[in-house]
Amino acid sequence: MAARGAHITPNVEVKPSLFEVLAADSLNGTFYPAIKRVVDFLATVKPTAFGGLVRYYDEFYLLFNSLTQGYYLKNYGGSLAEIFYGLARTSLRSKTFTTPDRNWSFVVLVLVPYIVRKLEKACDRWREDYENGKHVPANRKLLFRLLPYAKACYESVKLVHYVSYLANVTRTHSPSLQMLRLGLTYLPEQEESWSFRDALHGQVRVATMLSSALLRWLELSAFFLQFIEWWQTEANIGDLSKLPIPDAPEPDANAGKYANVCPICLQKHIIPTAVSVSGGKAIEVREIRPQRETNPGLQEYETNLLQLLDKVTNGTITRVDRDGCSFVYQPGLLYGGIIHHDCSTERGIGYYLDMLVALGPFCKKPLQVTLTGVTNSKESPSVDHIKASALPALKRFLVVDEGLELKILKRGIMPGGGGEITFRCPVRKSLKAIQCTKQTMVKRIRGTAYCCKVSPAMANRAVEHAKGVMLNFLPDVYINTDQHKGKRSGNSPGYGINLVAETTDGTMFAAEAICKTMEEQQGNPSIPEDLGREAGMKLLDEVFRGGCVDSTFQWLVALYMALAQKDVSKFLIGPLSQYTIHFLQHLREFFGITFKLENANGEEGEEGDDREDEELSGSNKVMLTCVGVGYSNFSKRVN
Repeated sequence: MAARGAHITPNVEVKPSLFEVLAADSLNGTFYPAIKRVVDFLATVKPTAFGGLVRYYDEFYLLFNSLTQGYYLKNYGGSLAEIFYGLARTSLRSKTFTTPDRNWSFVVLVLVPYIVRKLEKACDRWREDYENGKHVPANRKLLFRLLPYAKACYESVKLVHYVSYLANVTRTHSPSLQMLRLGLTYLPEQEESWSFRDALHGQVRVATMLSSALLRWLELSAFFLQFIEWWQTEANIGDLSKLPIPDAPEPDANAGKYANVCPICLQKHIIPTAVSVSGGKAIEVREIRPQRETNPGLQEYETNLLQLLDKVTNGTITRVDRDGCSFVYQPGLLYGGIIHHDCSTERGIGYYLDMLVALGPFCKKPLQVTLTGVTNSKESPSVDHIKASALPALKRFLVVDEGLELKILKRGIMPGGGGEITFRCPVRKSLKAIQCTKQTMVKRIRGTAYCCKVSPAMANRAVEHAKGVMLNFLPDVYINTDQHKGKRSGNSPGYGINLVAETTDGTMFAAEAICKTMEEQQGNPSIPEDLGREAGMKLLDEVFRGGCVDSTFQWLVALYMALAQKDVSKFLIGPLSQYTIHFLQHLREFFGITFKLENANGEEGEEGDDREDEELSGSNKVMLTCVGVGYSNFSKRVN
């Protein structure tokens, strides 16, 4: 007791033990992660009220830390963690804690950790961009490479200070205190200056009671945060992970119908798509490629799509079994916002972009998505095709298309990818019921021939022969070339051509041809002239099919018609594709809506009107008619 009380005499120096100062440092490092867990929990329970705290948690903690540390430095001469363990700061020169010492301590305790955390997050983001093939300036690249070494050096210096402090070589235990020329000593014990009896008789100031209550509350909170930190240690997490896995939720009554097939097209399983998410119904898919000897179950690109859906929504639950041959998908609330996603190179970006185009108008916040991967592939619609055909169809239902945009920043060809696009989509309270019942004439042909890491002559040769096909029917044909260089050309060589036919009422028909990959070209290489001819013939086939939308996106129009306002929607399309037929069946399953299908050519032909026969020339047309379910985007913010 005499040694502990000797600090009252100013000429005697009392140095706390190493264990006490280490405990104070440990507690000070506990505040940030422990409070973050509390904030995450609140955001999970009330995302609308506390979601902003998660996004701006660093700034929120900066405010909290400034108020707390500022109060304790000013009134007690130490940080919250140091005061909790009965320690206080003192100058090694004057044996007092002056105002400059307090200001510099505030900077080291509050501002420096905030800047370091921001720097670490920025370096992580730059490192991720660099690993994904994006351009990172040389100074940023040097910074995120040197940061781990700088942290290791600082930890080594701290260890040296700990050992020196234990051996009584130095009077401070940390480099920050050594830099400030400060040390730690025991806080003078203060007897209680008031009691509840004094408070009831009005003999204690309100400020004194509030100050004492705040101190006790923070001390108890500090103890509670240390308890949380102990509870979240890896050993305890390991024990908790040994608990039995809970039973999966009860499957949907209709889930049994979708075994081994896609719930959208009833064909070979790809992945649950827009209808499940927009309809808000949980689905269970079983027996996904179980007969495969190699690589059965979900493929990488399908898992990648589930990850994208998780980013777009809030509260989505996905449970995949261990072999990947079945999973349960329970969609959450469509949220939207700013999203960055690296797509699998096994499929093109169009495989993922189709989903975003279908779900974008119903999100809570406007979509601002950056996707990286393969921009042009044979397995899925290219980004050019979606931009030319899908977006005009969406504009018809949005009425006002402000904020709808699709940009190609980099092109990426199979198999290496390396492309990048940005997609922006506005949100709407509801979609308009429309009637597009007339097919108009094609007025012009436009197109783009692109090449990446190959000679520009490849694109020019494809353009020449594509124009040779189209000029037989229409004089207004213009096809430009798009040659990307450097990192904007992706990671693999290749070329292709995309053609678009525009009618007088704004309907777009698109077709595309792309060269074979290096592996596919062995013994049978792609010829640019044949590629141009192929694209021209595909476009002529689309024009022959006719309608007010090309065959690739018939399903998208049907989806918008089903979710539109409770009014009659009519849309003239060409012969129904197999995908569209199965998609209509699933719209009935998920939304209980049926379409009336009429042979538009037969009805119009009976009238004997030559003009109408000319407008409906080509293949047989189908008139889609339905009454929308009146789907309302209740998540949309009211301005």
